[in-house]
Amino acid sequence: MIRTTLLVLVLALTACSPDPAATADPVANTAAPAARAQQASPVPAPAEPPAAASPVLAIDGEGFRLFNPTNGAARPIAFGSPRADTLAALAFLGAPGIARLEECGAGPLDQAAWPNGLRVYFQRGKFVGWALDARGNDGTIKPAITTASGIGPGSTRAELEAAYSAKVAQSTLGTEFSAGDLAGLLDGPGPRARITNLWSGVSCNFR
Repeated sequence: MIRTTLLVLVLALTACSPDPAATADPVANTAAPAARAQQASPVPAPAEPPAAASPVLAIDGEGFRLFNPTNGAARPIAFGSPRADTLAALAFLGAPGIARLEECGAGPLDQAAWPNGLRVYFQRGKFVGWALDARGNDGTIKPAITTASGIGPGSTRAELEAAYSAKVAQSTLGTEFSAGDLAGLLDGPGPRARITNLWSGVSCNFR
């Protein structure tokens, strides 16, 4: 009888005991998978801003103009601008070669020159002139920089005269032309002759 009573009590206690799995914290059970999923999600890298496009350099009789290729806005670099500001604006061309020209007609000039044939002249710390010679070592013309009207080394005399009121004459330099504040040389006198040199402002030509 005593054994039967103990067996009944054991069975009753077992039936009343809570199930450990059923009493576990439901929030904890759901939080762990969520945390693992959050850790597994890759964090996107911040997008890099697009690189700014280099400006387009145009020569003219008053210095340079830098055109924004995105919206076409023009920024002038006029003769008389400080040397440091001028070189900073042209930094996109790369580092120039620097030289001192002692025997120019206008007096000593400081020159900055680039492989594309562009030379920029400074006097007393100011931008005073430029010259462009786009002939390669083999004598061929390599068009590089033009005016806003598209005239530059390689342009023909006919194209020059269609864009500007130009005067052409023979000089000690060759077939020389002037078009307002622009000046330069042609490789011949005919309408198909091509521009080899251009300059404006203070120059260092030896006549």
